Amino acid sequence: MTIKDTRLREFQRALQDATENLAADIAAAQGNAELIQKIQANYWKHHANWSMAATAALEKNNDRIQALFDDAKAANKAIKEARKKAEDIATIVRSSSNVATALTQLLENVAKA
Repeated sequence: MTIKDTRLREFQRALQDATENLAADIAAAQGNAELIQKIQANYWKHHANWSMAATAALEKNNDRIQALFDDAKAANKAIKEARKKAEDIATIVRSSSNVATALTQLLENVAKA
């Protein structure tokens, strides 16, 4: 698997989690408008990141790009583990936001490299 394939997989994992769990996450927010807005914002950030990642030259690399990728990968894993443990929705939303932020920064750094 190439570096690009490996990186694209993390973008895909983030989007897939956001897509598969959107309705359940909103329901778990129990009407908390601020949390629902954050869930929806994360969902759209993952869509935007996926769209940009699909066309980006993700095989570019440097220490900052690798560190951001590692952060995103760890945050994706944390979401998966949190869902297995049925942790509260606020924890999962924060993790999803961390993934979106790390992947957005990864794309910005790839563009600059």
